[in-house]
Amino acid sequence: LGWAETLRRYQADGFVSWLLEAGRPLAFLTAQFLYAGQPFLGERAGAVGKMLESDEEAREFAALLNGGKP
Repeated sequence: LGWAETLRRYQADGFVSWLLEAGRPLAFLTAQFLYAGQPFLGERAGAVGKMLESDEEAREFAALLNGGKP
């Protein structure tokens, strides 16, 4: 929920929602890059990677960004 508020504050929620929906074929690859970069990017990179690996979690987050309930 904190990520959604941050994205809304920077008016990036629509773009990120679109990326989550349109970029599903690349989500697993992106998650692997985030895991590999976690020592440099921090713990949040691992959490985002975990979310990207799960179709259900990614769709729920996209729905949350679009104003729906998770």
